[in-house]
Amino acid sequence: MRYKNTLKGTRGQQEMVGLAIIMVMVAVILLVFLGFSLNNSDKDIVENYEVSSFIQSLLQYNTQCHSDRQYLEVKDLIFSCSNQQNCENSIDSCELLNNTMSEIIDSSWNVNEDSPIQGYEFFIYSNGEALINLEKGNTTQNYKGSVQDYTTGGNTIEIMFKAFF
Repeated sequence: MRYKNTLKGTRGQQEMVGLAIIMVMVAVILLVFLGFSLNNSDKDIVENYEVSSFIQSLLQYNTQCHSDRQYLEVKDLIFSCSNQQNCENSIDSCELLNNTMSEIIDSSWNVNEDSPIQGYEFFIYSNGEALINLEKGNTTQNYKGSVQDYTTGGNTIEIMFKAFF
């Protein structure tokens, strides 16, 4: 009689060990899938609000252009370039605008093969005429972008930025 009870207890222990092994295997598989899903989320790091915020902050940047004893912000420099006005310190406003935009964008958006950002396009139009046209890297079907329009003194300025990933 004792011999039969010992077999029943052993069989129960074997089933518990088997269940524990299955649970450990399922947990490992879930962790692997979770790891892959978290790694793939890095590719979509740019959101539309980030691009829009970038344009807004870009417009507030102070440039090296003097006018009325103060430095002009980018948005004012855009109007100076659109009206073909030079800065008081004898700097061509369009050339300064192009150089400033290029420096800011290149330092803000890391474009290379190892980066999630594969390229960008940046355009400034004044009354439909292109003032600035900056492009770098590859254009892809996946991008986030924003457009900012504003008007002053009859000039309509349109700023477009797309980040490709």
